[in-house]
Amino acid sequence: DLFWYLLGSIIPALLSFIKNPIFTRIFTPEEYGYYSIVIHTFSYLSIILFSWIGSCIWRYYFEYRKKNELKILYSNIITLLLVSSIIVLVIMCFWLSQTGNILIRKLVLLSTLYQLTYNFIYLYLIIIRLQEKAFQFNLYYSIQAIGAFGILCLFVFILEYRIESVLIGQVAINILLLLFFIFRIRNIHGLSARHISLSIVKELLRYGAVGLILGFGVMALNTSDRYIIALYAGMGAVGIYNQIYMLSQYSIYHLITVYFNTINPKLNKILVYNTKDKESNIKEYAGLFLMLILPLTVYFSLFSKELSIILLGEKFRVGYRMIPYIMFSSFIYGLTLFNETKLKFENRFKPLIIGIISALVLNIILNFVLIPLFNYQWAAYTTLASYIILFLIFYSADSLRFLTRKFLTKKINSAILILIIQIVIDLIIRNVLNIEISVVLTVLEGMVFL
Repeated sequence: DLFWYLLGSIIPALLSFIKNPIFTRIFTPEEYGYYSIVIHTFSYLSIILFSWIGSCIWRYYFEYRKKNELKILYSNIITLLLVSSIIVLVIMCFWLSQTGNILIRKLVLLSTLYQLTYNFIYLYLIIIRLQEKAFQFNLYYSIQAIGAFGILCLFVFILEYRIESVLIGQVAINILLLLFFIFRIRNIHGLSARHISLSIVKELLRYGAVGLILGFGVMALNTSDRYIIALYAGMGAVGIYNQIYMLSQYSIYHLITVYFNTINPKLNKILVYNTKDKESNIKEYAGLFLMLILPLTVYFSLFSKELSIILLGEKFRVGYRMIPYIMFSSFIYGLTLFNETKLKFENRFKPLIIGIISALVLNIILNFVLIPLFNYQWAAYTTLASYIILFLIFYSADSLRFLTRKFLTKKINSAILILIIQIVIDLIIRNVLNIEISVVLTVLEGMVFL
């Protein structure tokens, strides 16, 4: 499973690495600024209206399967999905009526189509993941990424469209995949309006409300700074910050996604069936997470300048100093997921809500104070500080203690020591001896370290 999820994630990650150096040389920071604001606004709508529905599938799939009542769960889920889709269409019509900016109108229309098609596909793929069909999930995921990239290149290089091409490619491939899925599942028996139950909907809404708050809070932690940067530094700064952030996220965050895609079906089973050794199993997963993700987080951070030279256009490279802070924000978020998942399955929602609201409020306050006082790059520093607070609140509220002396085994301690030695070696070469190292030599150095 780890192999298939890794392969399935490498393809979109590689395409993102290809897109960044090409399209940051074609599209302007201002275009990326408008694109960022619109796409993140729709991401908020997706969190509020759709993502919590996905969290309900993760939570209740195995319970309803045990009772042989999946058709009841699916009937209620589809009802909620259709209601949310209608709300998105109403919001789109209102937004289009309020703006005269042609680029924004294009982006709003395409973002609506993307959200509607993507969220139907997203919920179907959750079920495939829960059924542990790793190959099938990653095949669809890879086709989605490759197809969208191909259509994007067609519209940019042949038809000479601008930044709206990014969304055109995603919408077009989503429609094709959605038609394929509808054709595959058209004969599902048991789906019926008779299965729609007010009590089940209330149960889903109650659990979904927690997922909504958590998802909205994480989304706001990641993106609310764009709006504050736009307020004080302009759209050009938003575009630079967004692409630096996306570069950082498409590396470490992608790897974290791969890891949790692999372990989530089994982790959920452990938590649903409440096995005796669940805490030791979770600790094993956390230990492997450290061994796999921490070294790569350190390397991407250590060589952030060279990473920006390879993967970003010249106008965007000024923000390379933010990369380590964003990388470690993603790493710490990965650590929070162990405690967050366990607390959610234990229905201990209060510490989750307190944690996310505290981290979000801190982040917004710091951004409003520090961005106008210094510059927009401080948004990366405040995000890291907020994620540290989030992790500490979740960790202290949970009985799962995986950062203990017993957990930090000789193997993990040895790995951390090796990383510290490598960091010191690099700092001595570059800052003490003042040796200029080219991008090619930096790549070789990174390979030797790895």
